[in-house]
Amino acid sequence: MCPGDARRGSAGRGLRPGRQVFEPAPDRNRTLSQRPFRTIRKPARAAILWNVTTTDGYLTLLPLYPLIPPALAVAVWILRRRADRRWTLFALVALAHVTLVVALTIFPIPIAGQDYYRRTRGFSEDNIVPFGTISWQLTHLTWNNLRQLVGNMLALAPLGVYAPELWPRLRDPRRFLILAIAFGAGIELCQLAGSLLEGFTYRVTDVDDALMNAAGAMAGFFIWRRLEGSKSAQVILARAVESLPWRPKTPSRAPTSPGSPTSPGSPPR
Repeated sequence: MCPGDARRGSAGRGLRPGRQVFEPAPDRNRTLSQRPFRTIRKPARAAILWNVTTTDGYLTLLPLYPLIPPALAVAVWILRRRADRRWTLFALVALAHVTLVVALTIFPIPIAGQDYYRRTRGFSEDNIVPFGTISWQLTHLTWNNLRQLVGNMLALAPLGVYAPELWPRLRDPRRFLILAIAFGAGIELCQLAGSLLEGFTYRVTDVDDALMNAAGAMAGFFIWRRLEGSKSAQVILARAVESLPWRPKTPSRAPTSPGSPTSPGSPPR
């Protein structure tokens, strides 16, 4: 799922971010991933978030604009809760991370022009053999392969920071491991579902990507647990929490009258 992946069978060429798979154009001796994108304007009656799409010459691709409204809605919900500042900070980090992961792994989405690739590409490049791709990349170690390995490790590393903060039960390494594996596998299954709906391999589904994602999340989990107790990390976190421009809600207390059971000085019953 990492941008800039280079895979076997791709003639040594790097693929586009998200590992979209393209065949060489029949009229040009180069891959579509090397063709410049051009902007297409839709009629003015279209909704403003759908005005712009991109194309590679065959596919018409929908950019990440549909992600913006739900991300903003969730951000507003988080801020309107006015919960504890620490929780709010980590909730906003989680929202930003999930939105970025979806943008890099799912978008852009083909909405037209799939017939050419359905005839020429079909389904290929997927890998269901654990450690098959990893071993090949380590054997043929290049800059692109190294970037792919490191990128897959870093992709879910933030999950190990904010998930245990938002859900304290995930501080248990075994429970968090289940979440990390499920998150990585969920990304690959979404990419597979997208390819099945499109009728060709638009994004490569690779079990090794899920393994590297889970490994990166676990690394982030243990590193953050180690750094969380350090004095410098506490100072940085405290400053970040205090920089939030509001105060959390405090529970309101009903006024008490003298002699009531809740007033100071009254004898307990």
